[in-house]
Order: sequence, then C-alpha cells, then structure tokens
Amino acid sequence: MAPVSGKALLPAYGGATREQLDEACEMAWRAWTPYRELGGGAHARLLEAIAERIEALGEELIDRAALETALD
Repeated sequence: MAPVSGKALLPAYGGATREQLDEACEMAWRAWTPYRELGGGAHARLLEAIAERIEALGEELIDRAALETALD
C-alpha cells in the first residue's frame, strides 16, 4: 500500500511462506562460514557487485522506494 494514497502498489510483493523463510535462513547459515573465511578483497568485490546491481535499477528503485515510504 502506498502510505499517502492508500492504493495498492503494483507489482505487489508478497510475503514468503514459513518454509521459504526457513530455507532462506538455512542457506544464509550455510554460507556464513565460507563467507567469513574470504579475505577483505573478496568481501569488497562482493559488496561492489551488489551495489552495481542496485544502482542498475536506477530511477525505478528510487520511484518505488518513494511510493512505499512517502519519503521524497
């Protein structure tokens, strides 16, 4: 819901099921040990790759965030 208008936002992002949440948590837990064993350079490259994907969303992400939060 858009907080200002009260209208549904499309596309709607549904919540995860309990099973999906459990699976995501298990996967994150299994990834933790190999991740923490990586060096700082590998962590930096991973974070840079994540940032590039977020930035690639551009205005679409900014517009959606503004609708969801009413923060312009």
